[in-house]
Amino acid sequence: MNNMKELSDREQNAIVLLPQHLLCMRCLQGGGNAEFMKRNSLAEKLHIIRENPDIHVTLVAAFDEVGAKTPLYWAQTPEERKRDLDVLQKLGLVPGDTRTARDLLRRIEEEIPSLSGICTYQTDYEGVWTECPLAREGYYEKCGEITALRTPEEMKADKITSCQKLKEAEQIVIRPHHLLCTICYIGNEKNDIPL
Repeated sequence: MNNMKELSDREQNAIVLLPQHLLCMRCLQGGGNAEFMKRNSLAEKLHIIRENPDIHVTLVAAFDEVGAKTPLYWAQTPEERKRDLDVLQKLGLVPGDTRTARDLLRRIEEEIPSLSGICTYQTDYEGVWTECPLAREGYYEKCGEITALRTPEEMKADKITSCQKLKEAEQIVIRPHHLLCTICYIGNEKNDIPL
């Protein structure tokens, strides 16, 4: 039996970002512009993500996954450290997590509809934490989609192609949770959708 393993291109197809920079990219896409965006090459990274939404993004912060300080700790202000941790907490992630850009941007849209409490503050923190100068300008809300979803026609064509390849394959490799997905799919009334 062939000892096949699923291969990942994560080592070659990856970029590193601060969690707060996911929010900054939305502001940049919405028309915002600030010196720190240039200093952190956010326009270039946004272009990379637009061109390749399935690129792996590793989120780094001033703390590691167990809470120990990283070298970044001494390079960041307390506000920057707080923003990174706030974003990670809202996304249900930890420092060092790696996800595709597409997944992270979807999570951002679902879990962080506004910058309130992350980049802007109400009376509880007013004067304690410095706000981002772009946060109240509406750029985040004007962002629109950074990565476009495939059209239904493209998805249908891809579904036909992948089903044909499955029929022709001598062996397929699946992840354990795919067995559960299959059961859910079979029980779904709309089981003609791409899966």
